[in-house]
Amino acid sequence: MANLVLTNQNTSIYQMTTLLYDLANSHPNVKSVFFGDIYDVDEAKQSLFPYVQFYITNSTVNEKTTTHNIRMIFLDRKVIIDNTTTGPDQNYSPGFNRADNLIDIWNTGFGVGTDIVSYIRKRKELYDVNTVSGTPFDRRMDNGLAGYEFNFTITQFNNTNACIVSE
Repeated sequence: MANLVLTNQNTSIYQMTTLLYDLANSHPNVKSVFFGDIYDVDEAKQSLFPYVQFYITNSTVNEKTTTHNIRMIFLDRKVIIDNTTTGPDQNYSPGFNRADNLIDIWNTGFGVGTDIVSYIRKRKELYDVNTVSGTPFDRRMDNGLAGYEFNFTITQFNNTNACIVSE
């Protein structure tokens, strides 16, 4: 009897996570990108901020598609704005009467998330994005991190009906 080798010809998690990683990593408002659970978030702030962390919360395999629920979190350091602040942290949105950059973090996080989702939606031959929701947050994590969390569903279209079996 010959040895059988199953070769999956469908789209893979690697393709999808590589796409997410590349999109976040090439975005001008992102300095670092991580794949992993939220409990792995860098609360010690050793990473370059702002950063995006994403992971798959669950997957469903259907006959012609695979659906992945994705959680993507944009994080940045909240800083106090005062007369002595210099550099990029001084550029905050005026008119909100805030002593920190929270609104800027939310604005940037929302922009990064919508840019990534919009790009994936344009690749209709491979993916479909459904059920996008976003939530800004503050004080969810220690050490002054704030951000925007996106939850969305990516449907991958399988290119073949089944695995190819070769002997």
